[in-house]
Amino acid sequence: MTYSLSTHYTDQGLLDGFSFFTRRDLSHGFVDYQSRANAEAQGLVSVDEYNRKNLFSAHTLSGCTAPSSVFSGEQGPTNCGPGNNNAGCNYASLGNDSSYGDAFNVEGGGVYALEWNSDGLKIWHFTRSKLPGDIVFAPIIHPDPSSWGPPQAFFGGSSCDTDSFFNMSLVININLCGDYAANVWGVTDKCNELAPGCEEWVAGHPEALLGAYWNVNYIDVYQKVDTTNPAPFPNTTISPTATGISSAMPLNTSAPAPTNTRVVTPHYIDDDPHPGRVRRRAKRSSHH
Repeated sequence: MTYSLSTHYTDQGLLDGFSFFTRRDLSHGFVDYQSRANAEAQGLVSVDEYNRKNLFSAHTLSGCTAPSSVFSGEQGPTNCGPGNNNAGCNYASLGNDSSYGDAFNVEGGGVYALEWNSDGLKIWHFTRSKLPGDIVFAPIIHPDPSSWGPPQAFFGGSSCDTDSFFNMSLVININLCGDYAANVWGVTDKCNELAPGCEEWVAGHPEALLGAYWNVNYIDVYQKVDTTNPAPFPNTTISPTATGISSAMPLNTSAPAPTNTRVVTPHYIDDDPHPGRVRRRAKRSSHH
């Protein structure tokens, strides 16, 4: 099953496509969320027109358990509900972890992909040097998650009904301490040697957080597509013309379509005694 690009968030459209949460943190973290106006005024968010273990976690109500297979990450706790210091259920990346931090930056970043349907939520991470071809050349080629191998993390399945436990929105935030980290401070590590608690250490060491920020190139949203007649571009419909050639008619959506498009050079079919063989037409020259 392949997917067709439906929405593309990048540059100014990335900020326009999200609302800024300003209420109290739901996990009681030591953080003061800002409105967009305040964040821009303080230089906390901007658009660049020029271009430890990392855990994949889920936190749900009681009754959701992580599956025992169909993933490639290192599985941690399997109870996704409350309890166990609100750790939730999670998976860690294996081997040389370049999914976050300095190693992520050295690789030139990467791509996170989430497939979300009634079967569950599957998460992949790809380094910049190992992107699947159907991501590199999307949306010309429709991404097909079934060709990517097992995901690093999988939430759902028969032990956790996706439609019942996961009614979510995409959130981009940086949270500090909170119900999980604050409760395990000095319990599962030696952090209490640095400060009595998580909030005290964060408040006293702002210099340690200078590199804690997001640098987002784009976010693409795909939907399942009829592969027999897919739409060629995001946010478009197909309208027949008098010549029989389809034209793209933009829909009225909140997020703009990509401003940069890829040019594909077509191959031409010559007269060929072997039907079905495609050759590129080349100029011929003669010497006298």
